[in-house]
Amino acid sequence: MKINSNRKLKNLLKLVIISLVFAVSSYAQIPQYYNFNNILGSNSIPFGSSTNPGMRVQWLIGPTEFNQPSPAPTGYIEKLWFKVGSSNFGSGTYSDLTIKLGQTNLTSLPDTSFYSGQMNTVYFRSSVTVTAPANTFTAFVLDTSFAYNPDLSLVIEVVQCGVTNGGFSLCNTAMTGHRRSYGIGSCPQGYFHNPAPLVPNCGIDITPLSGITIINNQIPETFSLKQNYPNPFNPSTIIKYQLPTNNYVTLKIYDMTGKEVATLVNEQLQPGTYEVNFDGSNIPSGVYFYKLKAGEFSQIRKMILIK
Repeated sequence: MKINSNRKLKNLLKLVIISLVFAVSSYAQIPQYYNFNNILGSNSIPFGSSTNPGMRVQWLIGPTEFNQPSPAPTGYIEKLWFKVGSSNFGSGTYSDLTIKLGQTNLTSLPDTSFYSGQMNTVYFRSSVTVTAPANTFTAFVLDTSFAYNPDLSLVIEVVQCGVTNGGFSLCNTAMTGHRRSYGIGSCPQGYFHNPAPLVPNCGIDITPLSGITIINNQIPETFSLKQNYPNPFNPSTIIKYQLPTNNYVTLKIYDMTGKEVATLVNEQLQPGTYEVNFDGSNIPSGVYFYKLKAGEFSQIRKMILIK
């Protein structure tokens, strides 16, 4: 009996140790790509404002600023992470918590108003409790993937219409330019506050798109396959296309006999405008055709390679 008791005690201790290791490792996760992982200043905007009826905040993350541990590639953002401040280990219960993402050529937000360009709602909860341990990254799993081009700035907007239980603070880093705007008051607008050069310590998880460039993620009205440029070309050319809906997309190159020469795209893509480079270094001069197929849509165009 004593042997069995000792064995049970050892097994119980193993379970406790495994549980503790799992808990610590779950809190120690970091984004695939992030801007800063240091602990500098922190403030309550927008997750710790328990005395306010609501808050809206916008940040601008510049091109290539998600560069740790390496530059973020073109792809779909699946998770958005924020670094929690060192002075707060808590949680908040939020009403109408909304996250929107957009991309722009701007490197500074407007000085007197909120950014009003195209924004996609990627996360919404009418009521949600977020637990955020101090000095760690906290992740939001997006409801909708966001097509991301690292050559453009990313605008992040967070809106909450009320928070109980105190909430938590975010780490912020001072940058150049106008990087943060926020409003407090009637949800979701709030009144515009003076600009600040602050960005949150944040990061993203991405499903990469190999060889494809996302021009923008605004939803076009129709499918479209553009004429390649330059045309004629030697040895490379760019093909641009637009998708108004989520589809499995193929883009293939054929010679005059109908033989397939190359497959440039073969994957599921979100709505947006894309371009891909075709290199004809390894094929002879001549007339070629490229065909885009996305769901029921199909279009073919001609191009000429001259060496």
